[in-house]
Amino acid sequence: KFFDWLIFRSNNRFGFTNNYSSSYTDPTSRGGAGTDGSFYDANSNTRSIYASQVLNMLKTFGDKHEINAYLGYEYDEYRYWDLSATAYKIFQGAEIINAGADDPAASGTKTEQKNMAVFFNGNYTFDSKYLFQLMVRHDGSSRFGANKRWATFWSVGAGWNMHEEEWIKELGWINQLKPRISYGISGNQPNGAYEWATVYSITQQYANEIAFYSNYAGNPNLSWEQTGSLDIGLDVRLFDRVNIVLDGYVKKVRNLIYLRHMPAVSGFNRQTANDGKMENKGFELTVTPEIIKTKDWYWDISFNMGYNHNEITYLPTGDDLTMQAVAVGYPYMNWYMREWAGVNALDGTPLWFKVDPETGQKTVTGNYNDATPVLLDASPTPKVNGGITTNLSWKGLSLNANFTFSAGAKIYNSMRAGALDRDGERPSQPAMALADGWSRWEKPGDIATHPQLMAGGNNMASSTSTRYLESGDYFKMKSITLSYTFPKKWLKPLKVENAVLSLNAENLFTITKYSGQDPEILLSTSYNGNASDYGYPTVRRFTVGLSVNF
Repeated sequence: KFFDWLIFRSNNRFGFTNNYSSSYTDPTSRGGAGTDGSFYDANSNTRSIYASQVLNMLKTFGDKHEINAYLGYEYDEYRYWDLSATAYKIFQGAEIINAGADDPAASGTKTEQKNMAVFFNGNYTFDSKYLFQLMVRHDGSSRFGANKRWATFWSVGAGWNMHEEEWIKELGWINQLKPRISYGISGNQPNGAYEWATVYSITQQYANEIAFYSNYAGNPNLSWEQTGSLDIGLDVRLFDRVNIVLDGYVKKVRNLIYLRHMPAVSGFNRQTANDGKMENKGFELTVTPEIIKTKDWYWDISFNMGYNHNEITYLPTGDDLTMQAVAVGYPYMNWYMREWAGVNALDGTPLWFKVDPETGQKTVTGNYNDATPVLLDASPTPKVNGGITTNLSWKGLSLNANFTFSAGAKIYNSMRAGALDRDGERPSQPAMALADGWSRWEKPGDIATHPQLMAGGNNMASSTSTRYLESGDYFKMKSITLSYTFPKKWLKPLKVENAVLSLNAENLFTITKYSGQDPEILLSTSYNGNASDYGYPTVRRFTVGLSVNF
């Protein structure tokens, strides 16, 4: 602290983790019979460094001028390394990697990435009424090529505390009225550390010699994705009871980073592209009425909801039509697949739609390869998200409940398609029981949702189509907490400052039509699913806690 109005803060962290794992498969066991036993040995370590140095100025000039400014520097570094090997044809009890008759099969990876930034954030307030903000930052990242690593981003904003104006104060029932507006340019990086470079893998499977191969083309011109954001908002408090926060926004993305598939003649199957444009526009609303406010009782309910419309507006090389397409006029990662037409009532075989390219007329076909893949009005991104929170308290007893909801997303249930609902294609695998409203074809004339069971599958019925595309809408009770704060007079003889006993429950129920696991955790940001995976569902958790301060 140099002066009362000038403070320097330094935040520095270093992290290191080392992991070791091994597994042994006995050569006499059923699992080891095919390889004469095996021993697996793996080691990995992670190192992380973070440093933040910030100079903060908070000073008032006269009675009406206030400046709150930050000048800072940030640096973070991440390194990961792993090495693993597996020995086969081992003798019984061997737990060393060189115990196999054959040379161990080894593999390893190494990843390193760094980020650096200098920034300035300044806020100026005049007469407690008029607010102005300026932010500038210069960012560098190793996730881009040498000539594209640095970029400058900025934003400006203004607000007006209208409730400080005398003509508003005279009304008496407006406690806060604050319109605000901001515009700025922000940046986004690719997910991978080396997407700007063509990275090669090494194999010894080519004539027993070392060979290099890659199916991923680097993009040396990969640069920062930039988003220009216009935000207009309003903060309101009325009658000292009702809080309202409303934000509307338009976000235009240029240099859109997305995974583009490449023609086979290129020798690669994909490349991270950096040349599209995308737009998001929507609003966010939060309304919190304080229904009861007395000496002993308090009760509020907060409702929040956000709506977003997402659309690709420009692609210089045309639409990238894969299962999750990037196409002009559609949301990012929009679903692209054949449309399921149901089950043939005569013989229980699957049906799909075929589209005439000239007239657009749909006809039904029983041949999957003749069916037409189409861009659907369906995206894995929700159009609406929101929540409801309520707080009820009486003296020292408090109850908090939190609900969340989502609507508009479509999830491709790959667990059904890949394992649990394949119409007998894989008899050795377990199959799911049909959900309410579903039925299996058994005899001619049956109007069913599922084709006839057949060993080996029924005419490609489990191939990718809208059969497995389901609504991701849900309403969930996220958490509920009951707590009791003990009276001070009980605690004083024990020399305890504060004590709170709490009971908490999480993820008690989810209302959804989705047939798989919890849809909330399946709306991921990975490239190909926003489709469900085979992971664990959300855990239902119950917790009892006691917090004591002396």
